[in-house]
Amino acid sequence: MTLFWSTVFAADGETSSTAANGPTELLDAVVKDETVANSVNNVGDMEVKWITEVLNNLVSGDGIIPSYIQWTIYFALIIAMILIIYNGVVIITAQWDEGKLNSAKTRLIALFAWVVLLFAFPTLVKIVVSLISNL
Repeated sequence: MTLFWSTVFAADGETSSTAANGPTELLDAVVKDETVANSVNNVGDMEVKWITEVLNNLVSGDGIIPSYIQWTIYFALIIAMILIIYNGVVIITAQWDEGKLNSAKTRLIALFAWVVLLFAFPTLVKIVVSLISNL
């Protein structure tokens, strides 16, 4: 680190054996300084540890976020059940109207696909988090 500071302060006109004559020489001196490289590596390790901790808290059952995800899924499933019942009533009361029957069938197929995705959502989140944490 002394090489770095002597290079920076020697550039003010003082003569030093490690004085930088330009920005490229200053950059070379900083790159060669081992303490700068070690501190950069330590910051990178801390960031990786912090991201891993956040991802683990997201997936673990002890954190706050999974309970909110669970309640959101329950709420969405309740809305999906109401919409399924509504579309069933539309199919029953369509009285052979092909337009109403086709639109209700299309909505029911989409609702069932969304219900499958809602049930698979926690697993998908865990897979994505594990993939990110393994990088």
